[in-house]
Amino acid sequence: MTRDQLARRIRDVLKKNGFAGATVEVRDGDDVDEDVFLTVISPKFVGKRQGETGEMIWSVLFHELAPEEWGRISLTKGLAPEKAATDWDYRTLKERKRNLLVTDKFRNSKEAEKLKHKIYSALRPCFPEDTIDVSNGPKKGLDLVVVSRRFDGLSWEEKEKLIWNVLNPALTPQEKRKVTRTLLISPEVIKQR
Repeated sequence: MTRDQLARRIRDVLKKNGFAGATVEVRDGDDVDEDVFLTVISPKFVGKRQGETGEMIWSVLFHELAPEEWGRISLTKGLAPEKAATDWDYRTLKERKRNLLVTDKFRNSKEAEKLKHKIYSALRPCFPEDTIDVSNGPKKGLDLVVVSRRFDGLSWEEKEKLIWNVLNPALTPQEKRKVTRTLLISPEVIKQR
């Protein structure tokens, strides 16, 4: 699927799932991986924090897109209309992503497999019945997806705190930087879609 096809697909999915009046910007990411950067500007985001807006967007994308589609979305941001003009600088974010201390060699290495297992093993005792997925991200890091009823009613910050309270003692600072994306979601949010 080309970037243009992916961009059209993302716009269609979001507009069909509650973002009909939103401005959906899909921009080219890094040339190598054919990834995209996504910004959604919507009145739904007024008064919401960045993590909450991202969760609103990802709850739709995760449910409606195939993994090979949503896996190519590198950066996601939801903005209220009044913040859209001043809040987003793609060039700066692209430079920040390039400076991550993660290499291509890591992605397909034994080290990556060990880190995936280490993350999974740290989280499993706290989430024994829940879905935990640690996989290669669209670029050079790891994606962490946890679907749990423990997230019911929690804010984005509370979910992140819950996960990182478990992972912080288990991982080194360098290992933490390799977890480049997290999706922490309640089954209720998925059912609503």
